[in-house]
Amino acid sequence: ANNKQSNIFSTELGENNARLAELNRQDIRVIVGNPPYSVGQESQNDDNQNEHYDELDARLTATYVARTDSTLKGKLYDSYIRAYRWASDRIGKKGVIGFVTNAGWLETSSADGMRKCMTEEFNSIYVYHLKGNQRTSGERSRQEGGKVFGEGSRAPVAIVFLVKNPESPDQGKIYFHTVDDYLTREEKLAALMRDRSIAYTPMNVIVPDAHGDWFNHRDSSFSKFIRIGERTPSTSVVFKKPIVGVCTNRDAWVYNSSKNQIKNNLIRSVNAFINAREKFLSSTLKEQKDRITEAREFVKGKIYPPSNTVYPPGRTYGSTRSLGPTYLITCSWPPVSHRNSNPFRHVTSLSQICSLS
Repeated sequence: ANNKQSNIFSTELGENNARLAELNRQDIRVIVGNPPYSVGQESQNDDNQNEHYDELDARLTATYVARTDSTLKGKLYDSYIRAYRWASDRIGKKGVIGFVTNAGWLETSSADGMRKCMTEEFNSIYVYHLKGNQRTSGERSRQEGGKVFGEGSRAPVAIVFLVKNPESPDQGKIYFHTVDDYLTREEKLAALMRDRSIAYTPMNVIVPDAHGDWFNHRDSSFSKFIRIGERTPSTSVVFKKPIVGVCTNRDAWVYNSSKNQIKNNLIRSVNAFINAREKFLSSTLKEQKDRITEAREFVKGKIYPPSNTVYPPGRTYGSTRSLGPTYLITCSWPPVSHRNSNPFRHVTSLSQICSLS
């Protein structure tokens, strides 16, 4: 990409397009902003999808997305990540970007490709981390402190400066500063006032690992373990076919540590279904009566014992009448009659793991 952008933001409004054409002729070297954060609508009912920019998304696909090792690539099309991609191209080979954005990309595994590209495209990267991630809980949430934008965002926030300077001897050098734990929003803003500028702020130099991790470097020894499964299975996998597992879509009803509680839950669920059905449909038709009779049947053999799960001991009601898709799980786990032959166990301590080796 070069410093002269095409009309990726053109609209049907002539005045906007005229301004866009003028901006495209400018040699822009500094871009400062607070891009919006939006990975997309949570539900189709929201009717609020992100805009699609074919040319920009193609650049994302060829760079950040292509370089990631994660299979969860959808979040790389978040609005603020698009802003990073667009600004990085727009300043060309020399310039500065200053963004106040969601700080999730600094640590998430799905953004490892983005981080790799950042260190390759920029000479210097300065990060002032304000924390505030309220999608956490417990002690971690308290450590994150107050939300910088109040109720406007639950995401962590960072001030980021990216510098392209072809004359610099540095390449991909990362300078990092973070506020203290447990600070309120007001205390974080006061810290910003005291520090005044990146130039006066003490910074730590971050060295990425080979995976593109800047923090919480992953342990490469895990790659030597036998894989649970993969799309193109090799000989060293536990499951020859990739499986999703049982998607009950109603865990509260069909999963419980108590067999009696599962039975009670299902009876209440069936009765609620029957009552709702009888309100709207005639119960005189034989077909409807047959279906109600089927719903009342409870197949005890479909309650799987604890040996059929690697999670904390519990039972699952396995009738497809009450579950979502079961996929290949019934082919991969031993049946109830072989409950003692299950090669997987739920363990809660290191000593238990060692006893299995």
